Amino acid sequence: MRKIDPVLRKRIEEGNLYILRTRNRDVPLNVSYTSEGLLLTVNKHNKLICYKDAIPVIERRDNKKFVVPKALSKGGLAPNPFVKIEKFIPKDHLNRDGTINRKLQGFEFRWVDKGLKLLLDFNNPKDPAREVYKSS
Repeated sequence: MRKIDPVLRKRIEEGNLYILRTRNRDVPLNVSYTSEGLLLTVNKHNKLICYKDAIPVIERRDNKKFVVPKALSKGGLAPNPFVKIEKFIPKDHLNRDGTINRKLQGFEFRWVDKGLKLLLDFNNPKDPAREVYKSS
């Protein structure tokens, strides 16, 4: 496993993306254009990760559909203390001895890949991050 390329890191930093991470180990969970978009991230049990005990439901207002959180218990819409939303700056996950943590670095590369797909203009052959992306 390798470190994240500086060209890709710079491109994502300039892209104003947001990332949802766990607080304790900084494991990336999702990437979005806005922090509000991350609030509706669900886990495999269809529960919203950013809230203590809530699920997404579809509401109709003015003939439009909106996805909103619905609490399953009292205090269910309280923020989850185990996750955080921050500006997406790709991190290299290192062990204490300075070697790369392969598992966490693999997770980071997955979301770097998604972030680049959100940002890159594949029709622009002069985009410098495009060549680095193709080679990685």
